[in-house]
Amino acid sequence: LARHGEMIDLIIASLLLIYTLVVIRTALMRAVMVVENVVSRIEGERQRETIQLLLGEFEENASDWLWQLDQDLRLTHASTRFLTLMGLPLEELQGLIWRDVLTPGVRYLDYAERSSSAELARLLLEQKPFRDLIIAVQMNGETRWWSLTGKPMRDDVGDFIGFRGFGKDVTATKRAENNVERMGKFDLLTGLPNRRHFIEALTNAL
Repeated sequence: LARHGEMIDLIIASLLLIYTLVVIRTALMRAVMVVENVVSRIEGERQRETIQLLLGEFEENASDWLWQLDQDLRLTHASTRFLTLMGLPLEELQGLIWRDVLTPGVRYLDYAERSSSAELARLLLEQKPFRDLIIAVQMNGETRWWSLTGKPMRDDVGDFIGFRGFGKDVTATKRAENNVERMGKFDLLTGLPNRRHFIEALTNAL
């Protein structure tokens, strides 16, 4: 076109040259985007693998345990430590309602000890997060206390898809607190209620 020397040929040649440059620039930009996407995907996979390794290490060695519920508040996942604590395999626990998993044996407790599980039920049904909620449970005829922390999970459109959290056994701490409270209300020598306990009981009665 340039050799023909006519104006229309020169204009067409110029337009083709500009079009070629635009195509090359667009191709280079798309190539850069593809490379960045691949690098991001590789980095994301690497981070997920790291997170999985850390979670596995946590589940094996930490004193806490992990748990996860679906949108119907039924167990979908539990860490190895929790399975050991319950003495049951995941296959038997999977699909159980939250009451049978997070508050075992609660029906055998007295009213005061059951109040914490009622609070847990309210938070789960209202899909609200909670932290360090002390729950009384009964296992093998023994009353124990768990500290539970949970957070609701939502999908990309904001729909509720379940709860995820962790727990730990705080029985030793709770028993120590109860002993301290008992020491403040009962005589250490005779085991009889002291003046403070009497005043509190009298105030409640009045």
